[in-house]
Amino acid sequence: MGNVIADLVRIALPALAAELDLDAIEPMQTEFVGMDRSRRIGDSAFRMPFARPAPDGTRRYALASGEFQDRNDATMLARVRAYTHRMLDTARHQGTIQPEDRPLVLPFVIHTGRDRWRAADGAEPMAGLPPEAAREVAPHQPQAYIAVDIGDKASLPAGPTNNRFLAAARWFAAATSAHCCVN
Repeated sequence: MGNVIADLVRIALPALAAELDLDAIEPMQTEFVGMDRSRRIGDSAFRMPFARPAPDGTRRYALASGEFQDRNDATMLARVRAYTHRMLDTARHQGTIQPEDRPLVLPFVIHTGRDRWRAADGAEPMAGLPPEAAREVAPHQPQAYIAVDIGDKASLPAGPTNNRFLAAARWFAAATSAHCCVN
């Protein structure tokens, strides 16, 4: 699964992918426990180191989570925020990341449904702002997620034929459009 997520990052965030060592992707635990002791099991989570250390010599990395969603869900933004906080808390508690670490977090929502993805993604408060104002406030907005809609072949991003994520997505879209059941 790590290679598939690495290929997803290559497709969705190509400039960032060039900065990461995606051959060294590591799976993370997907069972997260909140401070209130509530448990949640996620679909996938990975740690991806940057190819080069930070200017001060410390190792940097990004954390990616993948949530598969087969229908539009108006609560997805709030859920992703809660999942992200639980993932970070659990990783700190287990020592996967240090308490002072502030890794880049890439929450992916992979939509597999037939309808186009329309759920809120966190960009709504900036809608209609002039581009300069949107860039100015973007760093101060709550964390959103990266939506990838694979339920419809027409909405799939273009990419190389050897990309494992796109190959799986194209297969899934073809099976879905042919009314096949995938178990």
